[in-house]
Amino acid sequence: MAKHAMLALLLALLCASVYGSVVFEKSLADFGYESFEASEEQCKDFYITLPKAEGYAFLILELKLKPSNTGNAKIEAFLNGKRVAALGASELKCNEACIARVPINKEFIKEESLLKICLKPSRSITKIELSNSSKIAYYKMPVFEKEDFRKCIVAGNDCVERYEAVIGEDLNVRISVRNSGNEDANILVESKRGIAGERSTKKEIGEAIFEAVAKPNETLSFYYIVRVKEATRFNLPPSALYYTDAFSEQRMLLSNTVTIIPRKTPEINAALIVDSIEQDGKAKVSVVVSNSSGIILKNVEVRIISENATVEPEKALISVGPRDTNRAKFLLSNAENAKLSCLVTIADYNFQIHCPEATVFSEEKDNTALVVLSILLVLIAIGVFLYLNSQSE
Repeated sequence: MAKHAMLALLLALLCASVYGSVVFEKSLADFGYESFEASEEQCKDFYITLPKAEGYAFLILELKLKPSNTGNAKIEAFLNGKRVAALGASELKCNEACIARVPINKEFIKEESLLKICLKPSRSITKIELSNSSKIAYYKMPVFEKEDFRKCIVAGNDCVERYEAVIGEDLNVRISVRNSGNEDANILVESKRGIAGERSTKKEIGEAIFEAVAKPNETLSFYYIVRVKEATRFNLPPSALYYTDAFSEQRMLLSNTVTIIPRKTPEINAALIVDSIEQDGKAKVSVVVSNSSGIILKNVEVRIISENATVEPEKALISVGPRDTNRAKFLLSNAENAKLSCLVTIADYNFQIHCPEATVFSEEKDNTALVVLSILLVLIAIGVFLYLNSQSE
């Protein structure tokens, strides 16, 4: 209840913060036109002069539908021969009058423009009146697109929308939002909680509501933690973005969902590497352990398995960070031609993995190249001797 009360308070404050300003605004009355009424399909042309479009351009229609607002009546608008609106009565916002705010592509705007508006009554809506308060206006305003409001799991240098987690793993959830408009916006971002059936699978940690001012072309990121509790697949529900637009109306935008696929054990791999072989039959060997999960593996026990070689130390304890590797180092005696493997135990998850088998080969010097080189040097020497003798004669 406290969370809902806080959200309601923040939304009330948000409604009081309106961002957006009028760059240009001119009504049909300002252009010298009267309101007009249609009881059958009728179109009317309006010759208007418009400045170069700065900001976001809108055609704002103010209409009255009679005798009611319910029916199949339609309204169409064209600017310089390009259709900019095709609206049904159900798409209008109606109180005492009905309002439609239609965005206009800047490319359609000319200094000397022709605006054509067509009113199409129906059986239930027998009369439509277009008020000369209808206007064209340019605004500076914040803009938020769905593709710019994303939710993901931070995994190393990536941020993914589908993630394989381990039970007990704390997932770093990032919510990013970009204001692609040309005006500031006071925003509220809510991290939606899971539905009742999914609450047992996870636990949200940290802030659930974020408030900030999003500046033009600025991307903001917010973070919270989700802890995986059970090996049951679940979704993180969409986050909600709230803001007030240039028309003093509260808007809500939902982000994407994120799919979490839990695993009972982390994905671990191990490899045995012979680092060097000494003259006295000793060898330095490492076991490299890689951790593909997002958790820290502590007290990972590593052992070398060999029937012939003597291993020091008997075992090694290492820690491996999230999406990282670490190595345990060993010294082997009687290592020549010894076959080796390893055993890695992850006690926290009660499982073990083995290394692929490797063989330590003793270093035997290959003298073939040295013998060939010696023979070549002898032949060259003989050739030089014979050449010098032939010259002296």
